Amino acid sequence: MRRTTARICGLFLACQSLTAAELPDGAFARLGGSAFRHTDRPSALAYRPDGKHLASGGADGCVRIWDTIAGAEVTVLKVKDGHANILAYTPDGKHLAAHFSDEKVRLYDVDKDYKLTRAVAVKNLDSFTLTDDAKLLAAVTTGGQLLVVETATGLDRMEVPDGKAIAPDGTAVAASDGANAVAVLEIPSGKPLAKLAPANGDKSTVAGIAFSADSKRIAVAYEGALNRVRIYDVAKRELILTVDGEVPMAFCDGNRLALRQSGKLALYDLGTSKRVHLLGDKFSVLAVTPDGTKAATDNGAGFATARICLWNLKDGTEPYAESDAVVGLRGIVSTGVKGKYWIVDGNGISVWAPDQAPTLLSRQNKLIAFARSKSSFYISDGVRMRKVPMSDADVSHTHELDLYPEGIRQLAVSADDTLIAAATAGEKPKLLIGTENLHKLKATHALPAPALSLAIHPEKKSVAVIGRDGFLRVWDPNGGDKGPELWKARVARSLRAQVAYSPDGSLLAVTSVVRVSVFDAETGAAMANFERQWEDGPYSTVAFSPDSRLLIAGTQGTLGSVVIWELATRGLVERFTGGRGSIAHLGLGDDGRTLSTIAADDTALLWDISGRRGKPAPTEKQLKAAWVQLGQTDAEIAWPALETMRAGGDAALPIVLTGILEAHLALKKLDRLVKELGSKDFSERENASKVLAGIGAPALPVLKVADEKASDAETRERAGRLIAKIVAAGEKLPDTGLVGEPLRLLRAVAVLEQIPGDGAKERLGEIKAFGGVPGAAAVKALKGRK
Repeated sequence: MRRTTARICGLFLACQSLTAAELPDGAFARLGGSAFRHTDRPSALAYRPDGKHLASGGADGCVRIWDTIAGAEVTVLKVKDGHANILAYTPDGKHLAAHFSDEKVRLYDVDKDYKLTRAVAVKNLDSFTLTDDAKLLAAVTTGGQLLVVETATGLDRMEVPDGKAIAPDGTAVAASDGANAVAVLEIPSGKPLAKLAPANGDKSTVAGIAFSADSKRIAVAYEGALNRVRIYDVAKRELILTVDGEVPMAFCDGNRLALRQSGKLALYDLGTSKRVHLLGDKFSVLAVTPDGTKAATDNGAGFATARICLWNLKDGTEPYAESDAVVGLRGIVSTGVKGKYWIVDGNGISVWAPDQAPTLLSRQNKLIAFARSKSSFYISDGVRMRKVPMSDADVSHTHELDLYPEGIRQLAVSADDTLIAAATAGEKPKLLIGTENLHKLKATHALPAPALSLAIHPEKKSVAVIGRDGFLRVWDPNGGDKGPELWKARVARSLRAQVAYSPDGSLLAVTSVVRVSVFDAETGAAMANFERQWEDGPYSTVAFSPDSRLLIAGTQGTLGSVVIWELATRGLVERFTGGRGSIAHLGLGDDGRTLSTIAADDTALLWDISGRRGKPAPTEKQLKAAWVQLGQTDAEIAWPALETMRAGGDAALPIVLTGILEAHLALKKLDRLVKELGSKDFSERENASKVLAGIGAPALPVLKVADEKASDAETRERAGRLIAKIVAAGEKLPDTGLVGEPLRLLRAVAVLEQIPGDGAKERLGEIKAFGGVPGAAAVKALKGRK
């Protein structure tokens, strides 16, 4: 366990409100405040002695400095690919020392806006403290070696005995010898100040040591059959008190000790030998003010959330306990009613409208996994699984699903409640498939590794599992216990991964550290890879748009980006960046335009991916310009144009009709020009070649066919030369083969699907007549209208 030094000073003043951060570009609503929320969970905390700042560090590679009155970030200190796991202010508060899981301790000048002043090379650190002038660093390595280093030079200044050791303050250090006695040594002379021996026959090992601010008292945490903390008077070398407990721990005002006890924050009065408070649950990092009035911990209760808990140690209250409507966000799901969403969090299930506070409908403590059908939620707390039928106004009865054992960590359910998939954790993880209204287990499959995510095919043809071993496995739900895998594929291993079927059932996407891979859902054939860009962290979450035309992925890391691609062209449509850490959840509403995300700071955002929110209906001029842009191979240009056409509604239909007629003429012209490449008239051949070269990429599909299948050598030769010329000019035929009018018409189908009425239906029929990819899409759209 991390033994982070807790000799941190400061006075916390309670405040009545939190300052909300401005919404990032593209977002229109936020759930949850940003105050005292460190992305990807805080792993180190430290109070500045004047109480004005609280520093938090985490796996996002950031140290965030908080204004303890306003709850707002003062600044962010960042090291690329680092993990801020140890923090300490100097006793005078002029410097902050931070370790980012590398081989350096960085010193920042607090009065100069936390300017980096120097870095000290120290390997394999586990904890450290500094002297008041920041000239000496007392540190402990992960191997238990105690070091006293001069920060200006990085040189050792002191020899200490061998054995496990800890550095609790800047004037003295304490080392535990092989017999588990603790030797207190003066810095830097090494003069012995005290030797504190454990009870006879006690075989416990020293896990951590903390000094009081005046160095008169020392607390030693022991690990063994029982976790014990012994508090000693250093000068008298006497045992004052023994209590149950463990690290992390810290003295408060010299006469009180804060420590972890049964997962909670315990505060002991050493004068009365009595426990004053028992607060929080399952925290792992701790910071306290030396006057003993305030403490800060991570929020370990039930969820590994990003929220920092602040405690008033005088009365045992939590000043910010009511600052957020939800804690431990797990998901946001559209209710089907415009502007209303189901919120799944550590408290249970709530309904939320962006202009209102969430209303808790069903309390479900320690929720670990959930899935939702059209009518119900399925939830697991790791012990039991329950079905919670929901409506917008009420919560009907909740009942347990006894077929499913303890330890369910992942869930998926079909829309009609007739098929459920659940994955257990533990040494022998399993995939359980239930059917017949969930009253019967139809199959049980042993999993080679714990499941990270499950998904059920929209038509219940298969169940997909991405495991921690980096394999995507797909089963037939009707195959029984001995039914073989339908197929499997290897992807880059990740500890955060998700799998999702496209709503039309044709594709299956899975995230990994380096890419999002898309497979044919039936055969497992690789269809596309969307590679991670330099500014992105590993991919963590994935979803499809309701029309299966867009692929959306969330990334890990400080930025917490959401990346959207058009599947038809595999081109980037949009990138949204919230700047608040890894994306833990994302989804698109039924309208296909509202994106919901949950970030590592335990806040949710709603985004408008259409770019049309709040804008007036497009003019005829704008619609005509959008039709032209609809044919762009660049999806970042074409998709906003598609949304403009959708927003035009019926007003867009005449423009689509004109475009379809022009497309007919354009394709007839291409066919005629290709035929003229083989003309007996030399000037006609030359003119056709010149015109086709000028058309460029849109001519490539017909030229490719001519190059491969034309009956005469002249046409084949000229087509081949034209292809080479167009490619040499920087144009090429995309892998998808879609360019020019076919691409424009394919996107036009996406527009017409959103416009009701016979006019749109007629336009779809006209595109159907084209055949090819646009024609097939039009056929599918027409079937969907029946």
